[in-house]
Amino acid sequence: MKHNEGLKSARLLMVLSSFSPLFILWAIRGTRSVPDLILIPLCSALVIIPNLGLWLRIILIKKRDDTASIVPTEIHDQGEHIIVYLFTVLIPLFDSNIGKQRDFMAVCSALIFVVFIFWKLNLHYVNLVFALFGYNVFTVKINRSIREGFTHLDSVIILSRRNFLPAEIPIIAYRVSDSVFLEKGDSLC
Repeated sequence: MKHNEGLKSARLLMVLSSFSPLFILWAIRGTRSVPDLILIPLCSALVIIPNLGLWLRIILIKKRDDTASIVPTEIHDQGEHIIVYLFTVLIPLFDSNIGKQRDFMAVCSALIFVVFIFWKLNLHYVNLVFALFGYNVFTVKINRSIREGFTHLDSVIILSRRNFLPAEIPIIAYRVSDSVFLEKGDSLC
């Protein structure tokens, strides 16, 4: 069964939900250029809809038992990506001056560019929601002779509550997107 880097809706949900902390902070901070009557519901929707969609996606993959057996040859902890994300994306976007309408539009445009970059570079796994639930992020290189269903991938992302994943030992994981997997047995939902 060949999978392409499809599941675009799951990728988009992960990218948008990764900005939930920013939208929460914007709703709390407010701005003179957008009335609270518009800003707070908009920010709330930008937090609730992607996270609810991602949660429903995880429920669906568990119900369908959409799993794969992954045999890693190399494992790299990607936890530092969360720190990089905080200091290079969230803090500058939050700290931007959004008092004037042009400033607010510039920050929103910058956010769109960052979302595009996250999408294009497959950084959709960089998500504080997963970190809040205790998940660690691992990039796992796949053994070419064993990677059934992964013909186009050399590596995948595994979200696991474990602090360490051993090489050459099969990992059964739910397919959140075509390159992001949630280790089976870890219960997010």
